[in-house]
Amino acid sequence: MKLYLVNSDKIYFRQIEGYFREIVSSYDNGNYRSAMVMLYSTIVCDLLLKLKELCDVYNDEKAEKLLADINTERKQAGNSAWEWKLIKVIRERTELLSDEAYSMIEHIYDLRNFSAHPAMTEDYELISPSPEMTVAYIKKALDDIFTKPSVFAQNIIDRMSDDIAERKEQYQNDFDAFEQYLDKVYFQRMTEKMVKQVFRAFWKFTFVKVDGEVFQNNRYINRRAMEAMLNKYYQELCTYIEQTPASFPIASDSNCLGSACILCAYFPQVYHKLDEVTKFQIREFKEQNIEILKWFISGDLEQHLSALQIKNDVFHKNIVNILEKICKKQGQPQLLVQFLIRHYSQSNTYVSARNRFDNIIEPNLSKFGRDDFIQLIQVINNNDQIYNYYGQSLRNDRFLAVAKPILTEDFDFSQYEHFRYTEEVVEEEVIEAEEYDIPENDPDLPF
Repeated sequence: MKLYLVNSDKIYFRQIEGYFREIVSSYDNGNYRSAMVMLYSTIVCDLLLKLKELCDVYNDEKAEKLLADINTERKQAGNSAWEWKLIKVIRERTELLSDEAYSMIEHIYDLRNFSAHPAMTEDYELISPSPEMTVAYIKKALDDIFTKPSVFAQNIIDRMSDDIAERKEQYQNDFDAFEQYLDKVYFQRMTEKMVKQVFRAFWKFTFVKVDGEVFQNNRYINRRAMEAMLNKYYQELCTYIEQTPASFPIASDSNCLGSACILCAYFPQVYHKLDEVTKFQIREFKEQNIEILKWFISGDLEQHLSALQIKNDVFHKNIVNILEKICKKQGQPQLLVQFLIRHYSQSNTYVSARNRFDNIIEPNLSKFGRDDFIQLIQVINNNDQIYNYYGQSLRNDRFLAVAKPILTEDFDFSQYEHFRYTEEVVEEEVIEAEEYDIPENDPDLPF
């Protein structure tokens, strides 16, 4: 019977796959000495390839120097002494090899020397490893070395968190590029176990760690990394949360809770997999901006937005961006504009009418369709706190500059007696009102 190893299809480097088939072929044909020689050579090759990948993909300076030293040694040495030196240096300077793997290679190295050189018994018979010993080392090398990606060699969590922290400015406004980078450099090289370990660590960085400047400064980009992971491994990670809920707490901190709510708004199953204590924390967290996004509690986006009563005139503009993505993701893009119009319709003072139009309606007019524009006209026409405001006719002019190209030319405005517009610039009456100049990156909001 030929040797079949189920993990052989998980070998990391394609080049190693070919060498491994040669090892198995030697074993199948009873050539155990040849199998051990080839096994040792393949281990050396695999380690060199991993060093090269750490240099080329991760810009690892330590790996780059180590590889340069070994290449110099290879050229200068007149024998294979560099091979064992490579293994020793890798063990000392990197985490490519565990202590167990290193001990295994030591034994394989000895067997390789017996097999490659004329080591004989007292009866002048060449020493040969037993079939049981040979297959045991083949399996061990496969599981402990050949199937492990190079990034696993380093502390993947530290490497990844440090890397994205350095790149947060680069990818802050381009999530698609950020996601592609993470997939290419990390996700494609991570095992399922690694994915779970990294996700749990980033959960802790984002939702648990309160003190420490590094956690505060990187909370946003760490959450975005978790979103990228959930995009790729949504069901697997939800199952993992459900199986180990104690590993996914949330600190009683507004930034941690706010960030967790945003994540759950994008990925509602996450909320439902958390333990009851953590879900209670999220439900009881009251912050106007975040409250808009907490549709995941009921699971009904339309009902949630319809029932919302936002007392303040203005909410953070990033909330609109997040809500727009959620509505599109849930296949209900029209709900965003309906929500904005409903919020405007609830203006109950002149100041409220002004602030809601200037900060909520006008910046988002490009998202409106014909029916939305008609509904907005009706809202203005029916609310005396809007149409009686002195500056409203000027705002209607600005609104119509966007709406008229979409409305039909024969649209009858006369049916809306309170919808007045001037079509000329007038000086607006100054009304005392609260300013809503919210900075792009408000330190008190987890956007």
